[in-house]
Amino acid sequence: APVQGISYIILIVNNYLSIILIVMMAFILSSLYCSNYFNGIDISIIVPMKQVNRIMTKLMVGCFVGISATLLVLIISGTLGSIGTEFGSLKSPILTYCASGICEYEPIINFMMSWIIMSILSMLFISNVIFVLSGLLKKRTSCFFSSLLFLFACTWGCTKIAPIFSIVHLIPTTYLNCLQVLSGEIGYLTQNNNINALTGIIVLLVCNIVLTIINFSLMKMREVK
Repeated sequence: APVQGISYIILIVNNYLSIILIVMMAFILSSLYCSNYFNGIDISIIVPMKQVNRIMTKLMVGCFVGISATLLVLIISGTLGSIGTEFGSLKSPILTYCASGICEYEPIINFMMSWIIMSILSMLFISNVIFVLSGLLKKRTSCFFSSLLFLFACTWGCTKIAPIFSIVHLIPTTYLNCLQVLSGEIGYLTQNNNINALTGIIVLLVCNIVLTIINFSLMKMREVK
């Protein structure tokens, strides 16, 4: 059981951060992205800015929202966990898994860099998904609930639907809970040895590029109309 601030942070990140991140980003970004539409028309196209710059700006805003939400969760959980005890050290152990079921403890600092990279790519992926849905639905409420449904359904399905376990390493939502990927927990649950940090970074990077191209195409189509 967690006895230090860092232990509570690990507990929250491992079990709840991805849920909190999806909800907060979907709520905030659906409002921001859909605010460009008036009577179903994208009024942002009248702004003298290149399409690529406009897309990159929105994705950077989405990433900023995700980072801010993550830092808020880390600060609150770390502060509350430190009350009556101490914060602890980045050398605090985290339980890791392998496909054979053998469990070992490793210091959390070993996963820090990979976790940061995967987290940023995950935030960009969530932003891209919401961006695409905002361009298709154009309404804040519809975009918000559609984003939640899609992201939660795909994330849940990756660890619960057994027939797809052999290909879940190719599904980007598998990697939204970065710490469970890095600790090997998702790989153990799905018995898929291909789920790791390198595969996650590649899959998320490719998906972000594809979604950005889709966003660019949708924006181009709106300008033509």
